[in-house]
Amino acid sequence: MTWWNQKERREDRDDLKRKSDHELLVYIAEMLRQIVTDLAKPPQQLTSIQIAFSQTKIRELNMGTTAIPPQQGASLTIGQMVVASVVGYDQFGNVFTGAMPTPAWSIDNPQVASIVPDSTTPTSEDVTGVSAGSANLTAGVAGPGGSTLTATAPITVSASSQPVLTSIQIAFVQPGTVGTPSAASAAKKLNADHI
Repeated sequence: MTWWNQKERREDRDDLKRKSDHELLVYIAEMLRQIVTDLAKPPQQLTSIQIAFSQTKIRELNMGTTAIPPQQGASLTIGQMVVASVVGYDQFGNVFTGAMPTPAWSIDNPQVASIVPDSTTPTSEDVTGVSAGSANLTAGVAGPGGSTLTATAPITVSASSQPVLTSIQIAFVQPGTVGTPSAASAAKKLNADHI
């Protein structure tokens, strides 16, 4: 190996080391920039809430980035149940991902819709249609600085869309009429079947 080849190899190693050091410094600078950016953001605060309705139980509504979009209210039939949940938003309008305070629920017309705490999710309430009419469901949670955040959603309950038996008509038939068995022949058949 010549002196010139040895010198080229040392220069290549030094150049490679410089590149690795440079990449490491770039990575560290990017991480420091991210830390400074994160520290500059104010902490997320719960500033508003809305009520969302679903047909199924919602385990953890405010965890992660997806949430059920809030609706303007719920339409039920008598006996139908929906789950009402509180969706929180931060000061930037984003879904609140922190711990949601347990809401206090109320309904202004319990003759139309009943509410009971949901057995699986402490921030939800089961709403059931009781009679035709309308009611307002309200949820309130503790907000920043001791304030109370509230949301209200209308509940409309209508009569069931399924037919309901409302009357019975009894028709009397003359014994021995063509096409209908007489009472005597029906009694004979009944006695014959049980002997």
